[in-house]
Amino acid sequence: MNPPPTDQIKPLSNLSIAAFAAIAVSVVLILTVLVTPYYKAYDHATGIMIVWMCVILLKTTHGGARLFAGICLGLAAVVG
Repeated sequence: MNPPPTDQIKPLSNLSIAAFAAIAVSVVLILTVLVTPYYKAYDHATGIMIVWMCVILLKTTHGGARLFAGICLGLAAVVG
């Protein structure tokens, strides 16, 4: 089976930060509702937040965004 041509593949890097944030928040909310013990609710949310902040760090060069990502990663380190 031949792979599809590269012009038909849409990489995730074209996904905007706002769209990625919306997807991440949706996943966090769904997993928080479905998690059985209430004290485990922050485990998956912290992991998704870390991934989101790493995406922001890789996609932007703006100092304010990097400061925001650094603060959120610090909070994730305290929670986790």
